Amino acid sequence: MIMKKLELFTNGPSINRKIFLLGTFSSLIPLILITFFSFYYFSNMAEKNISTTTNNLLNIADWNITTFIHDFESISNILLGSNDIQSFLKQQKDESYAARTATNDLLANVTNNKSYINGVYIGNQHVEHMIKTSGESKYAFNIYHSIQSTETFEKIVQNNGNGIFFNRNDLYLLQESRSITYGKVINDINNFNPIGILVINFDEDVFHDMFSNLETTGNIAVANADSTILYNKDTSILSDAQIAAILPELKDNSMIKKEIDDRTYIINSRINQQSGFRIVSATLYQELIKEAVNLRNITSILILIAFIIAIVSAFLITQKITKQLTVLSNITNKMEDRKEKIEHISFDIEDEIGKIGNRLIYLYNRNNDLLIQLYETKLQAKESELITLQNHINPHFLYNTLNSIYWLAEKNKVKPIADMALNMSEYYKLVLNNGDHITTVRNEIIQIQKYLQIMNVRYNGTLDITYDIEEELLDYRILKLLIQPLVENAVTHGLSMKTDNKKLEISASLKGGIMCIAVIDNGIGFEHQPLIHSSGYALKNIDHRIKLFYGENYGLTIESEINKGTTATIIVKASINS
Repeated sequence: MIMKKLELFTNGPSINRKIFLLGTFSSLIPLILITFFSFYYFSNMAEKNISTTTNNLLNIADWNITTFIHDFESISNILLGSNDIQSFLKQQKDESYAARTATNDLLANVTNNKSYINGVYIGNQHVEHMIKTSGESKYAFNIYHSIQSTETFEKIVQNNGNGIFFNRNDLYLLQESRSITYGKVINDINNFNPIGILVINFDEDVFHDMFSNLETTGNIAVANADSTILYNKDTSILSDAQIAAILPELKDNSMIKKEIDDRTYIINSRINQQSGFRIVSATLYQELIKEAVNLRNITSILILIAFIIAIVSAFLITQKITKQLTVLSNITNKMEDRKEKIEHISFDIEDEIGKIGNRLIYLYNRNNDLLIQLYETKLQAKESELITLQNHINPHFLYNTLNSIYWLAEKNKVKPIADMALNMSEYYKLVLNNGDHITTVRNEIIQIQKYLQIMNVRYNGTLDITYDIEEELLDYRILKLLIQPLVENAVTHGLSMKTDNKKLEISASLKGGIMCIAVIDNGIGFEHQPLIHSSGYALKNIDHRIKLFYGENYGLTIESEINKGTTATIIVKASINS
């Protein structure tokens, strides 16, 4: 029911529709704007909050690494500046037990309480010493010569006395070690000539311990200056190779949005000034705006509910305002459809529109009654005129005369004349129809057949006549003398000018309570169609009689084309009752 009523508000530029759309869009536009700006605002706010959180995270990570580096540098400086270490490394042979003992004690002291240190090595081609805090040593003896051929060793030597960090390298001190290596050349404190090398292995878990208390929904990684990944918290988010590929695009304290494997990441980076380590934070963009999306969805649902309430409210208010206008619109539609009488419709008389509507119904019904009376009067006048014409014909005199002609022709054995007289007698009997202006389709067809038999005598049997009439239509009632004038017009004006192949078809069909009767000839035709509206009595009178009796929606139409023929069509209301 509501859907049917809604159609009234959405079909055509009615005032109902205008008021309904006004109320709807007055609610819809603000709701859309609120939705858009809410999502835009919350998305930006979420990104700013995440950016602030990420910066704080990177600041903490940077501080932790700085503290760790300071600790490492302190160990390195103690070892490199120690007289015991300097004396130990300057020996040409390992022949001083005291120097080795002092070196071992110093290494043990500096690594004490440093659980992340796996082992420390100092040495050169002459002497060397290693202390390990856990695990088994990778080297049995002559460690220096074993590590001297590694790529990592070369990088340490080439770093000009500066410390350098390596991850997953070929220089580690323990078997099955999962460690990071810190390497540095040891110089003579007197002349700064290299006298050995310092290698410290520490466990990768140092970064895990360092960042374990940092709450983040993304990933955090640490890379050294040559883009080697030292630590990657969660490789399921981004692998070492993916992070390494991103590093060249990052600048200090920068943030970029990056598409990786069909997923969008927000990537922040920070360079630790003490070590040159780059700290990288990577978070899925969808994770960043998840709360904003949830808020948007909730807002959208609430706005949708509000919009539905607005539509229903607009509908009810519009229906209340325009109820009388809707009734008035229905009234005008009935008037346009030429309803005989408008009944069972009333207006609220307290409403100004209702008073006008009730008055309009009264005037329409009154006018309709007057029109019906006028139609009946005109029809009676026409039928009276036809009856008057019929009364001028003395049927008894006509029948007696035709009967005399028939018997005279039979006596003299002139059969064509006898048949013509008989056909004419039956023809006029059907025309007069005992004074009744209503006949049947069957009588009209018989009348036409008698007429055409008479005309075929005149045209030497050249008329080719076919009938295509549904059997059930023969008993339907119809105004008399509607079809015969059309047949006469087709024979006289269309076929008489042809010498041969004179075809005439009479068809009748029923569809949807309307009866359609057509008279079709293949005569000479005509270019224009003035016959119905000309001063000629027959065709004009047929159309006028049909409209008077059946209504303005019925009548006679004629279609014609030069040298192809003419089709005259009668459309009347089908009726089988008297």
